[in-house]
Amino acid sequence: MPQEIVIPAHQSFVLDSYQDAPLQPGQVRGPTVCTLVSQGTEIGWANGENFPIRPGYAAIFRVDEIGDGVTGIARGELRFAMGCHRATQTHDARHTLALPDGLDPGTAVLARLMGVSMTTLMTTRARPGDQIIVTGAGPVGYLAAHLFNLSGYRVTVVDPDPTRRAQVAGSGLQALSAMP
Repeated sequence: MPQEIVIPAHQSFVLDSYQDAPLQPGQVRGPTVCTLVSQGTEIGWANGENFPIRPGYAAIFRVDEIGDGVTGIARGELRFAMGCHRATQTHDARHTLALPDGLDPGTAVLARLMGVSMTTLMTTRARPGDQIIVTGAGPVGYLAAHLFNLSGYRVTVVDPDPTRRAQVAGSGLQALSAMP
């Protein structure tokens, strides 16, 4: 029986069994290769009020089953989806993306973190060429800084941790220990 991570109650995580529903037209399913854990998100959910929660929001899976009406997807193909921490993934095919050949699944799943920053790019009043400051060089901040840099912004990253600052500086961006 496949298993998934469930948050059944406040600050409680368990591994629980589940049964996949029958595959519907337009869906694809397969075993999970990896999922992305964001400790801040999962801990936030565990401190919430609406339970049970089946956490997770990014997964790579290998297509085993293809529902009626799905075209352009082959069995064995690796796909990205907004999936939970579970042994199998079932998604509408249109909500999945093929991994480029040779891209490591553990790297590909990080695309979800870049999506967090893409929202900022779409909603900010700042425009390419403007100076921006990214506070925090954890995974989301680091990727955000590089997305903004690639989009033409002048980027400074502020993080008190010397290791993170060194990583930022080593990648070609300006890094400071405190707000200017």
